[in-house]
Amino acid sequence: MASDHVEVDHLVYLDAEALARLLMGGRDEMGLFERVLGFRTSTTRFFLMHLMNDLAQSVFGGHPTHRGDLLCRLVRYEHVGEEGGEDNRDAVLRADERLGGAYNAAFPETIGAAQVRELREGIAALLNFDKGMYLPGTAMASPVATHWRLLGREGYRRFKAGLYVSELIGPEGRELLHELYRRERDPVSRALAPLLFGHELEAQTYERAQVERTAFDQALSRRMSNLLRQPLSKPVLLRYLALASSLALTLKLYGLGRAGGIPTLLALPAESSTEGRALREQAVVSLARGLDAFDRHLAGALVQEPEWAHILCNQIRSGAWPTLTIDASLQGVDAAHEAIRALRAHRTGSIKGVKETDMYWPENFVNSMAQRAGVVGPKTNRAGWGKHLTLTPDLVEVVILMFTDPGGAPKPWLQLWAEVAADLGILIGANQDLDAHTLEDAQVPFVSLSELETNSEIFLEYAIERGIARRLPDSGAEVGGALL
Repeated sequence: MASDHVEVDHLVYLDAEALARLLMGGRDEMGLFERVLGFRTSTTRFFLMHLMNDLAQSVFGGHPTHRGDLLCRLVRYEHVGEEGGEDNRDAVLRADERLGGAYNAAFPETIGAAQVRELREGIAALLNFDKGMYLPGTAMASPVATHWRLLGREGYRRFKAGLYVSELIGPEGRELLHELYRRERDPVSRALAPLLFGHELEAQTYERAQVERTAFDQALSRRMSNLLRQPLSKPVLLRYLALASSLALTLKLYGLGRAGGIPTLLALPAESSTEGRALREQAVVSLARGLDAFDRHLAGALVQEPEWAHILCNQIRSGAWPTLTIDASLQGVDAAHEAIRALRAHRTGSIKGVKETDMYWPENFVNSMAQRAGVVGPKTNRAGWGKHLTLTPDLVEVVILMFTDPGGAPKPWLQLWAEVAADLGILIGANQDLDAHTLEDAQVPFVSLSELETNSEIFLEYAIERGIARRLPDSGAEVGGALL
């Protein structure tokens, strides 16, 4: 292979566009990112509602035949002119051939036009609080879809993140979730009961990448199934499942390349002061080390791709994309890793003729969703600090629920976080000496034991305030059990 290289000043010239295409794939073509992660990452506009919509449809095998169209048009109750292509006035919807029957059943003419408008405005307030998911011509993915007949068909299922989670939770988890989405007694489902029409499913399937189940995947499957068994109200359980799923995608990315796919990430409280936070630098480094390990893992998969040999053997020095160069002495995984690093060095937005959306790295997809969920901070880049793993009080409760059994014996605080570290790779400093050594082994040096202890205390206070932990007379603490 080395004899086919084009060498100039001991460099090999690579086609950046071909490499980017191989990594990302196309709309109907599975890229290498998807084949190693199990989900597609080519967007930064992926929200938790899309993840949960995909997850529910993966469990049910499709979406309702109405595709959520009535809910969309109810929210868009104003008359939309020629530009939007919709007319959602009361009289038009009553006469609609496909949706008119359900509309008239939900809003009988006898209640009067004023009452109908008030009800539609109320539905809009409930479903469209984010002011963006119900624009004319768009499909629906409701953030409060607590029942399967509230699901809609939108274009984000192609990213397969919910499909990944549905396989992650396993048969037991899918059965629990299937039953949960069929219950109609929760407040949201009851409020929207007149709109729970349509009893048929329209199948929508996607090809799933054949990804090896790592030790991380197997542990997470058990823990997420345990979360679904907790005695929580339906809306709360679905919300916590969404947070756990966002955490799962984040840990999957930053653990791939580590032993068993388990990351080593120092988590900080999401609500601490933004100035001078202890351990911030170490937390940032731990996330960066995880991304380095992912790149190395990706390089190992890249050298197995037939197209990689073609990219290596063709000299490219022109075009809108930059020409990448790697040292001609590098071979195998080292050459592939260097090519990935070179492509990363050409950040989008800095290349003439290359649009910001022309290259999506997996962390762009994961971090944009995780920042909204409180899994990754800071939420904006204006402060200048690097990104790192964070846990909100909600997420602390989610993790505890994943690792404790309702009604069982309470679990010591230190034991719980030792199990979290072993299964998910999240370190908070609960076991200071062990956590510090683990971070140092992952090339995260200079971790203060006293700062780790303070970090753990903040999370313990989160749990105590939530009523799922308590301090003990011997200065220890316990969580779960009868407290849940």
